[in-house]
Amino acid sequence: MAQENVNVVARIRPLSNESNDGTCIETDPISSTITLTTNQKQFNMDKVFEQNATQEEIFGYVQPLIATVINGIHGTIFAYGQTGSGKTHTMIGSDENHGIIPRAIEMIFIALNEESEKRNDNFKFKISCTALQIYCEKTYDLLNGNEKIEIPISDIFKNAKEVEVKSSDECMEILKCGLEQRKVSGTSMNETSSRSHAILTLTLKTEYFKENKKHERISRLNMVDLAGSESRKHTNNNKTQNFEASNINKSLLTLGKVIREIINPTQNQVISYRSSKLTMILRDSLGGNSKTTVIVNIHSNSKHATETSSTLDFAVNVKNVKNTAILQEFITSKETLALMQYCTPAFFHSQICIKTVTEVQRLGEENDKLKIELAKEKKINRITNKVCKFRLLF
Repeated sequence: MAQENVNVVARIRPLSNESNDGTCIETDPISSTITLTTNQKQFNMDKVFEQNATQEEIFGYVQPLIATVINGIHGTIFAYGQTGSGKTHTMIGSDENHGIIPRAIEMIFIALNEESEKRNDNFKFKISCTALQIYCEKTYDLLNGNEKIEIPISDIFKNAKEVEVKSSDECMEILKCGLEQRKVSGTSMNETSSRSHAILTLTLKTEYFKENKKHERISRLNMVDLAGSESRKHTNNNKTQNFEASNINKSLLTLGKVIREIINPTQNQVISYRSSKLTMILRDSLGGNSKTTVIVNIHSNSKHATETSSTLDFAVNVKNVKNTAILQEFITSKETLALMQYCTPAFFHSQICIKTVTEVQRLGEENDKLKIELAKEKKINRITNKVCKFRLLF
């Protein structure tokens, strides 16, 4: 199974009209390089989007990742950067100018509906969504009244409410209702600053039959809008906002620490995913089973040069993380399907039935291999017979 690096994209926020400060960066979209003018340090990205980049351009870049999720591979897209750098605009956007999340949802429903129409009754799909927020190192379920929940290390979605959705409009309405409960606050840096990390997840389940075998695929698309890092020298926040900022910064520092552990492993090291709620949720997305794209959003104003440098350092590090994305497909033979018809729900989940089904499936697969080998042997025999007849003629 091939490994591939996390894909890292930089999006430059337009200069603020409220400040006469110049820019602290120079960009070269052709070489995908950003240069910090304060020290001429260069940072290489996979792609650089300049200040005039549209939402359509950004989404066009991540479309291939979303297509792989539709085809049964886990995917993650998350936005990282200083507060007020445009992360929520990139991920969610507005009613008039949609970001990645609503566009991704629409793309998925269009693709699966088209596939369903093309294959008639031989293709079924189900889509469900979850929405969590991490606020001050506590996890809340945005689809269940913002109830506080625990995240088991074995299954991070075990305690989250999962809602099945039938259309992109229904999905967005549900997610919007959830996001209205997200913690935001007006700060000196941003009128609607996100004070929590938001993690929206779509789970796709598809099934079809081919050669009397049932093919099931289950994949997830994680779309993450991280809260922004803050520097106190540029803020004039109240006590609560400072407490929130402290927790946000701590969470992001842990994320950076985990990434450094992944790219610079030591002997007998255990990656410290459990050190924060955020890294627990992102553990498959960073060094695990997922295709991942990180969009770093950057302030170009000179007064933010220190924070911009820190964001770019993060981008270079996370770009070195390697993931191994695996097709999430499960194939069930016709023998197993026939047996399952006679099992009651209670019996089907019993250890006896599980072992029986596993054995039947193994025998079915072994039978298929024997059929293939037998066909090959018959082909060889036919060729041998032809050769023998040919020799007899001479």
